[in-house]
Amino acid sequence: MLSVTLTGNARLDWLFGQLPPRVEKRVLSKALRPATNLIMNQSRANVRKRSGLLARSISTRVAKRKRKGEVRFQVRTDTQRTSQILASKVKRIVKRGASVPARLARQAANTKWYGAFVELGHHVGPRALGNARKYVPGQQFMKRAFDTKKAPAEKLAQQLIAQGIEEEARRG
Repeated sequence: MLSVTLTGNARLDWLFGQLPPRVEKRVLSKALRPATNLIMNQSRANVRKRSGLLARSISTRVAKRKRKGEVRFQVRTDTQRTSQILASKVKRIVKRGASVPARLARQAANTKWYGAFVELGHHVGPRALGNARKYVPGQQFMKRAFDTKKAPAEKLAQQLIAQGIEEEARRG
């Protein structure tokens, strides 16, 4: 997993420490979502679009916290969203009275796993062949997106955190 740890200047750190925990979380969430959306949009642009399904399934989610006071966001392929996209496609086809194409039926059956294989790479062929199987290298579209948008995302997050702190200070 790729990660970024944001640290501001001493003044911002001090001001941030003065905020109640609930307000801290709100400020961080409002700042980090647009920053992670930069990386998500670049990931969508990087992925090879055959059917467009993988690009549409890339989304930003709030991740589980490991420590109190921590806010995490992640960019990932969302299998539930992929299933919803395919279900709506199938529904439209059935509504027209047409038969569902075999390719679409296969996609609907195999939505949970293929994003990771495209990103990280995979072997082709039966496992019984062992190392004789052909290796297909990953596209690493998310890693490339992270590498290209890391600095702009950090800057945007720091600006939005500063704005959020100032807004909360004005509120009272």
